Amino acid sequence: MGFKHFTMALLASILTAPCSTAPTLDGEIMYLCHCGQDSKYSLMVYYKDYTKSQSGQQPDAISGHGSGWLQWEGIAWTGTFADGNTFTSSINKDAGGFPALSEAGSGVNKYRGFRCYKDTGRLLFVDSGANCVTNYYCN
Repeated sequence: MGFKHFTMALLASILTAPCSTAPTLDGEIMYLCHCGQDSKYSLMVYYKDYTKSQSGQQPDAISGHGSGWLQWEGIAWTGTFADGNTFTSSINKDAGGFPALSEAGSGVNKYRGFRCYKDTGRLLFVDSGANCVTNYYCN
């Protein structure tokens, strides 16, 4: 194979390879958060509509008050919400070192499975005066 053919084959494989960009968000979304100065406690928070989670809005449901700080990576955690639904996250043990927007694990509730992604650590909302930053989101 000559250089020209090799270059064209390489270019074709690059152009057809799956792109590693942020997933398309649609509808509901779950966040795994740390809240308070020095990450005092952790929460799972749910928004029915992901567009309502972009500007500091309060979540539709919260699980985890009183749970203390959780390490999301390498351990499956289950949160129970007020309506009785549960969400179980399973984040890769090495995901803390992944780049933002990388797929980092999975989650499941009573209705369906979710893919989870590393987030940017942005401020998601304020919970009783404590800033809650998002470590992972699942949709």
